Amino acid sequence: MIKRILIVLVVLLIWAQVASAGRMYAPRQDNRVVPLIKSTSSSTAAKSVTAGPGWANTDTRVTKWGQRKYDANKDGYLQPAEARQMLKDRYSVLAAKPNPKVNDEIEAYYDKNNNGYLEKAEVDALKKDIR
Repeated sequence: MIKRILIVLVVLLIWAQVASAGRMYAPRQDNRVVPLIKSTSSSTAAKSVTAGPGWANTDTRVTKWGQRKYDANKDGYLQPAEARQMLKDRYSVLAAKPNPKVNDEIEAYYDKNNNGYLEKAEVDALKKDIR
């Protein structure tokens, strides 16, 4: 009975922490939780919405092994400059294929019809954003 109560308390504590932070979290292998996307601004005040893709305004969590080589400071996130460099390198591969498969959540931003592939217009939008 005490064990169940402790489990419920831990779950409620975690839920309250997530609800108060207003962010989504992902578990790590070392049992810590970290935000999937963290703000590049240190201010917690209301932020103005900026135009452009999400990766250009926030740090994006490294989720694929291919993204690790672009994480220059090894903090587990791709800063906007790192994500831009990754997309610049990936663009040549994307442009060479007729309908390349979406590889990660950064590329998924450009998949407007959510079919899992990037059409020519979507690859062109990516090219425009990485300049």
